[in-house]
Amino acid sequence: MLGLFRQSINLIYNNKMFEGFPIKKEVLESDHESREQYEKLKNFALIIIKPMGIEYIQEIIDRLLDHGEIKNLQFLKSTKEQIVQHYSASEFDVKGKKTSYYPALVSYMSKKDIRVFVLEGYNDRADFIKNLRKDVIGPSDPEKTEEGQIRNIAKELEYKKDVLVEGTGETSMAIDNLIHCSDSIESALKEIKIWYNDRVAEKYEKRYSQDKNN
Repeated sequence: MLGLFRQSINLIYNNKMFEGFPIKKEVLESDHESREQYEKLKNFALIIIKPMGIEYIQEIIDRLLDHGEIKNLQFLKSTKEQIVQHYSASEFDVKGKKTSYYPALVSYMSKKDIRVFVLEGYNDRADFIKNLRKDVIGPSDPEKTEEGQIRNIAKELEYKKDVLVEGTGETSMAIDNLIHCSDSIESALKEIKIWYNDRVAEKYEKRYSQDKNN
């Protein structure tokens, strides 16, 4: 049954017929021991399929569906403003110093086709994002990934991109490692506000607040 819905994702993806595609609840309930367990799926991370990852989206989604439920899938052409805001929210650590964004990565990712969605997870909050990043997606550097991790796909590709950094006249290198995943649920909330309207953002804010108070 799950395989059927994976085929549906691919069919709809190829025809670009939708802005979001939640996997139906009845399909996923069979993967859980009880309805009570299913209804505790309150964990989530923002996922971005980067430009080079779009060619491998069926394989990437296939792997992610083993760990969560895809919601609010969007086909977007990113703006520079969104990319800057996104990496400012993420606060990358470069050579031991916090930086709001990678200039080369911003130039590379701006005005490109990407896919954005929320992955709602099956594990408890403490483990969901940690396990997703460590075991399923892999390190940021494709050379450090292991077989079976999503970013390992990039290892065999030309993932190093020479880009002209806007406003500098200089060329620098950006890495397209196929996929972004929030590093915490707090980061996910910040990122969701960048990529979605207030209604969607408020839904996840409410879910997070309710979970904290339980």
